[in-house]
Amino acid sequence: MALSFSLDGPPVLLGKRKLSTGTVAFDNSYATGGKQFTPQSVGFASRLDAIMFVGGTGGYHVSWDKTNSKLLVHEITATITGGQGGTVAIGIASDANGAALSKAAANTRTGITGIAHTEVPNGTDLSALTARFVAIGW
Repeated sequence: MALSFSLDGPPVLLGKRKLSTGTVAFDNSYATGGKQFTPQSVGFASRLDAIMFVGGTGGYHVSWDKTNSKLLVHEITATITGGQGGTVAIGIASDANGAALSKAAANTRTGITGIAHTEVPNGTDLSALTARFVAIGW
């Protein structure tokens, strides 16, 4: 299956370019390396200069691979370390090196490790994923 784009309306003139807004929905089988799309998908005749995505659902982040004309989906994961149960609070505090991430549970403080921004695996069902976009092109 393919990506499904829904435009809010026809692109509007913005100086020497056009601006398009809308929503993109993914299907039930993500392909490693991203999903192919064209400038026509977002309402342009021939050229896409920039596209920004906001509001990805389910903890996913959508980005554009301009070189290969594909949309990529990434997920951000982190492991919170510490052995004590209870409510977990994540904080950012200044230290001598700028800032430090920490986790507090009861009276213990340990770290957050394994923070990763990785592409979702091949075949991942993203049929519940939608994201708003703003695109500039011609």
